[in-house]
Amino acid sequence: MNIKEAICLCRSTLRQNRSFIALIAMIVLSCQYMQALDTGSRQYNPEGKKENTDPLSAFYSHGLPHDAYPAAYNGSDIPYAQLSPKKKQDYLAMSCLQSGSGAFGTYYFFTQPITNSDGDSDETYYNIYMFDNSSKVLTKIFSHHVDTYTEMQIDNISWDYDIKTFNKPYISKSGAKGMLRIKKATPVVVLSCTDRGITPHASPLTVIINPTAHKHKVLTEKFLGFVSIDDNTLMVAEQGLTKRIILTTSTVAVNKDLPTPKGADIFYRTYLTPSINIYSTTGVKIGSNSLPTDEVDCLR
Repeated sequence: MNIKEAICLCRSTLRQNRSFIALIAMIVLSCQYMQALDTGSRQYNPEGKKENTDPLSAFYSHGLPHDAYPAAYNGSDIPYAQLSPKKKQDYLAMSCLQSGSGAFGTYYFFTQPITNSDGDSDETYYNIYMFDNSSKVLTKIFSHHVDTYTEMQIDNISWDYDIKTFNKPYISKSGAKGMLRIKKATPVVVLSCTDRGITPHASPLTVIINPTAHKHKVLTEKFLGFVSIDDNTLMVAEQGLTKRIILTTSTVAVNKDLPTPKGADIFYRTYLTPSINIYSTTGVKIGSNSLPTDEVDCLR
């Protein structure tokens, strides 16, 4: 091949490459255009209005206030209305109580910030709502305060199942009689709170709410969490059916005056004896275990 033929071949190849590149560019632009059309169709309805991307829209028709949001959302720096649809959906999923096996009902929990009765804007108070996904019923299960604790602040909301066991008689193939253990569950909600009453020291409170029974119990103890039996030795379908218990902690403090050093006005020693307290999911105390005592000196 001489130089002239080589030059002609290079020019021909270049023209082919340009055509190929142009074809690729047209395909990419076409895909972007179709994607834009698809995005527009999902964001706008036929009338040209934006569709509602708030996952709570399904609950508004059942009476959920429009200023409420999933209980798992803790009111961070980003307002709930400015969260992305995916983030809103994530918070809704985290605010859901459901059993892995599907043996029990599914419930959603929401909070609604309100002002207190005195209109004090420095503190935030809440209404708490529960939605029963089976009956499609929305219920307000908590409002502002409970009993005499009018300055109670909610620090955290937790939920689990209140599981009860019932006996169902049966007759075996051989005619023998027996009892089958049947598990039924209703939701239980625990509020971890702080009482900011007239004393300068805020004290912890634990509020156990049984919504379906319309009962609650207030403990002057700090909520630690729910605990369930380790049931991983059971078949998968039977896991998660064991009873839960509620753990709290409380501390007994005893002061003892000591000889005051020179230059000091007050000197005493405080003996602190903490304990772990165990409650059923209905608020009945099951037991308590004392922990080692600690000592703290106060010198003024």
